[in-house]
Amino acid sequence: MTATNGRGTAGSGSPRWSAPLFLAEKRRVQTAAEALSIHMNTLRYRLEKYSSITGADLTDTEVLIEVWWT
Repeated sequence: MTATNGRGTAGSGSPRWSAPLFLAEKRRVQTAAEALSIHMNTLRYRLEKYSSITGADLTDTEVLIEVWWT
């Protein structure tokens, strides 16, 4: 599954797009990074940034469900 933003891959440098796509790719860093056309470490950085901004712990199942539905 690959999300788009109308200009190609979803990403555009935004942690907001990276977290839901990471979840859609079954939390597989390599697959999600490839879908976003970015390096795996870049995705990890974006996920950390997303967690820092939102306070969402992406390792917590309840939080994952909330993020998925938003």
